[in-house]
Amino acid sequence: MSVTAIDVLEKQPAESIKYAIDFTNLLRDGETLSTLTSILEVGTSALTLTEKAINTVALTKRSGNVMAIGKGVEVRVAGGADGVTYRIEAIAVTSSGNTRVGDVLVKVAAT
Repeated sequence: MSVTAIDVLEKQPAESIKYAIDFTNLLRDGETLSTLTSILEVGTSALTLTEKAINTVALTKRSGNVMAIGKGVEVRVAGGADGVTYRIEAIAVTSSGNTRVGDVLVKVAAT
């Protein structure tokens, strides 16, 4: 499966971070995410993924851009081994009936 939306999260092994995967650039005008089909770690099971949901409030990203309600998926990411990069894949159905895939790379580093 090809990667359709990609972002990078950097964390330390002991951290637990709530992260939002932004689907904005994958959606048409007026289209939102309506059903979260799955969020999973691709290839391993070293990360713990909890608190999975479509965003119900607008979120300000690190870049300062605002992610509107229904334009992203939130997930809490914990664990991982120092020096390893993981891929998380989120699949959601949109208000137009489209199925979209968003991915995030998680780089784990102790420092």
